[in-house]
Amino acid sequence: MIEKAYEKVDELKQDKQNFPFSQNPKYQLEGRNYFKLMQADCHKLPFKDDKFDTVVDTFGLESCYDPEMALKEMKRVCRPGGHIILISRGLSFWGIYNKWLQIRAA
Repeated sequence: MIEKAYEKVDELKQDKQNFPFSQNPKYQLEGRNYFKLMQADCHKLPFKDDKFDTVVDTFGLESCYDPEMALKEMKRVCRPGGHIILISRGLSFWGIYNKWLQIRAA
């Protein structure tokens, strides 16, 4: 699945008119590309504290072995006042995740 995502990003980068991130200087931040697709362990994210304005997780919490740790990591890398967006199928077999959904996502 991740291989397909990399292929799609590479395909999009070829369309300079509709995907200008790699060419346009306004999309460069601190000498790095504005957009980067990567794979990382959700239990130990390789980013500094308060690094992102928004953290997005799509169907990941149902798949990790420690959802509480993954949520703590999301909170750690999200700046104060930022947003954490979770997309989920609904209740999981992880009781702690279900409880968190009932309390925080309502």
